[in-house]
Amino acid sequence: QYELESAKNDLEEYTGNEIVSFCYPNGGVGDFDTRTTNAVRLAGYKLAFTSVEGTNLLDKMDPMQLMRIHAHPRVGVFKKNASGLGDFQRDWL
Repeated sequence: QYELESAKNDLEEYTGNEIVSFCYPNGGVGDFDTRTTNAVRLAGYKLAFTSVEGTNLLDKMDPMQLMRIHAHPRVGVFKKNASGLGDFQRDWL
């Protein structure tokens, strides 16, 4: 908890801006859990990013566990994933 809060305070002091987002180190499944997301929230962050692939649906997303769309060298694959079709396909496999 101390690390989360002091890092946020140091960055805010250095930049003169409010720091609202956090990125979990590595950010994969197993690198964060309810305990860590609660600690991030208590430290004053408003949202946190994972490195878990997927789209964030407004009615289902947790702002403390936001997924990402990874860059892909093929534009068509990136567009498919960014549209949410990639999630739909993964759910059906």
